[in-house]
Amino acid sequence: MKSVTYLDLSGCSISDITDICEMNTLKTLDVSNNSILYFYNLVYLENLIDVYVYGNQTSSTIYGSLGILNFQTYNDLIRNGISVYNQVSNDIGVLYADSDDYNDYVRIKSIIYQDKLSTNDSITSLYSAYKDFTYSTFGLEHKNGKITWGYQTVDHDGNTYDEHTATYFYCNYVFESYTLTVKYYVDRY
Repeated sequence: MKSVTYLDLSGCSISDITDICEMNTLKTLDVSNNSILYFYNLVYLENLIDVYVYGNQTSSTIYGSLGILNFQTYNDLIRNGISVYNQVSNDIGVLYADSDDYNDYVRIKSIIYQDKLSTNDSITSLYSAYKDFTYSTFGLEHKNGKITWGYQTVDHDGNTYDEHTATYFYCNYVFESYTLTVKYYVDRY
């Protein structure tokens, strides 16, 4: 079984691919239309060229084929030259790199903010201009989320900050049970 290069497990009601990921000779893997939540183990398949993961439905936007939790895995696979098909259109697999989900993920990761404040200036003056932003301002497709803003109040060492000493403000985008936080760092002088 270690010399298998093509494996079609579509529609087989599987929920775990851990054992499959020991088959290093696989070049094409189809695990579409199952109940798989996570695809991280696919990065260990050294010879993989194509992987079909579409149709792994859950009641959440976090897991399965379209789950945001798997987007980093898809990006890792793509960087390794692997074609990832996480959606289907007209019975044809759609490459993850061509999907709206990929574009949302890239937009969020690429948001950068840099500004300078004097030591006693309030950081709220910077993020107040952003408070009216909506999900579409960030290029997101998920309309049912909630956006909140705030600023650093404590660091990992237990040091406390107020609006005049904080070195970042943040935007939390919450949908279902998932929170995406984007931090905007500020230089103080």
